[in-house]
Amino acid sequence: MQRLYGRYPRKALRKVLGEDSPFYSGGRDRLDFIAATYHNHNVTPAEVAEARRLYNNCIWEQPSQEKMELLQSPPSADEILRRLKKTVNTSPGMDKIEWRHLKAIDRTGSLLQTVLSAVHTWGIPSSWRRSKTVLIHKKGSTDDPSNFRPISLLSSLYKLYSGVLAQRLTKIATTRIDASSDQPCITAEDVSTVPAKAVKSLRLVSRERWTAKFLEAPVHGRVARGLDLDKKSKDITHLLSSRSSLSFTAWSYWAKLRVNGLAVRGAPGSTAPDKLCRFCRSKQETTGIEAVPNTSAEDGRSIPDVTVVEGGTRLYIDVTVPFDDPANLYRAAQDKLDKYGHLGTVFPLGIEAVPNTSAEDGRSIPDVTVVEGGTRLYIDVTVPFDDPANLYRAAQDKLDKYGHLGTVFPLVVGALGSWLPENDRIPAALQIPLGKWNEARRRMRASAIEDSCRLAKDFLHL
Repeated sequence: MQRLYGRYPRKALRKVLGEDSPFYSGGRDRLDFIAATYHNHNVTPAEVAEARRLYNNCIWEQPSQEKMELLQSPPSADEILRRLKKTVNTSPGMDKIEWRHLKAIDRTGSLLQTVLSAVHTWGIPSSWRRSKTVLIHKKGSTDDPSNFRPISLLSSLYKLYSGVLAQRLTKIATTRIDASSDQPCITAEDVSTVPAKAVKSLRLVSRERWTAKFLEAPVHGRVARGLDLDKKSKDITHLLSSRSSLSFTAWSYWAKLRVNGLAVRGAPGSTAPDKLCRFCRSKQETTGIEAVPNTSAEDGRSIPDVTVVEGGTRLYIDVTVPFDDPANLYRAAQDKLDKYGHLGTVFPLGIEAVPNTSAEDGRSIPDVTVVEGGTRLYIDVTVPFDDPANLYRAAQDKLDKYGHLGTVFPLVVGALGSWLPENDRIPAALQIPLGKWNEARRRMRASAIEDSCRLAKDFLHL
C-alpha cells in the first residue's frame, strides 16, 4: 500500500476507502449512448455571430511589449519545473508517460525545455491530440452506460505544455470591468494559477475588488476597516461559520451591526406594524438614530465611546472592563456616571475581565500586573468602537495613562470583534504558548461581540 501511495496517492486513497469504481458490464451495442451524448456540438453561423458580437463589445487592453514577448517565447526550464511541482501522479494518456517519469528523467528541466521549444516552433504533434477515454461509475447498474461518466486521459507532455501557457495567460491578464455594458467583461489581474483553479481565482480577484470598495465606504465600512486590521488569524471566519461560539441571537445581530444595518421600525422597507419610536412614542422611528465613534472634545477632554442622537436628545454609552466582583462592577459604573454625567444620560457598559484594583493613593492601575525576572509588565484592557483610528487612539490613551509605570501592553478589542495587531506582542513578552493565545484571542473577541449585541438588543427592545 505504501508503494502504491508513493506512485498513485489518489488511487491508494480510493482503495483504502473502498471506493474502487466497478467496470462497465454491458455490451458494445449500448455504447452508442456515449457517442450520442458527448458528441461535439456543431456550432451554427448564428452562434458564431453572437459570440463575435460579445467579443467585440468587450474593452480589450493591448498587452505591453514585455508581455507579448513572454507570450510568444517558448517555455523556460523554470516554468516547466514550477508546473511539475504542482502535479500529482495520475493515469497517463496513450503514450503511457506519467508525471513521475518526467520528474525522474529531467530534474533540471533542460531536456523538457528542448522538447517543448520544438513543439512551440513546429506545432503540437498529432499523437498528443489523441486521448484514451475511460468510464467512471457514478451509481446504479453497471450494464447501463448512462450510469458512467467518461473522462479523457491526455498525454502528460501535452498537459505540461498547455499548463505552462495557461499560467502565462492568467499571470499577465488585467482586470477590466465594463460597467456600461449589459454583460460586464471581467478578467483576472496578476493571478498565477493552474487552469483548474482559474474560476476560483477570478472570483477571488473580484471579491478583493468589492472588499476594497466596501472598506472605503464612510459609514457601512467603518467596522469592516477595524476587522480588516487582523489579516493573520481566521477568527472572524470561524465566528461566522457553523462552528461559531456565538449564540444565534448574537450572530444575527452582529451580521447587521457590522454594516450599520440594524433596521429600525420606520426605515424604508420595514414591515413592523408599529413604526413609532419605541422611546418617545411621538415620532416615526427612522434612521435618524446616529451612532458616533469615540473622539475627543474640542477642549481635549475624552468623551464616551458612543453617542446616540434620537429626536434631538443625546444618549451616551461608555465601555469599562473592571474585575467581575459585584462591588467593583458597580463602582466602575459609578465612575463612568461621575465622569460623563454632566453631558446627559449615560449608559455604562461593563464587560467581565481580569482583576482591576486601585493603588494605595486611590489612582487606578492597569488590569493585570505581571512580574517577570524582577521586571513589571502591565496589561490594560479597553473595548472601544471598531473604527481603526479609534482603536489606535484607545491604545495610545492607555500608554499615556500608565506609561510612567513601565512597560504597558494595551489589549484593544473592538466592541464588534476588531483586533489590534499590536495585541499579539503580549504572548511573546509573557511566553504564552501560541495555541493558548489563539484560543484566548478568539474568546475575547466573541465576548466583546456577545456583550455589544446584547446591548443593542436591550436598547432596541427587539
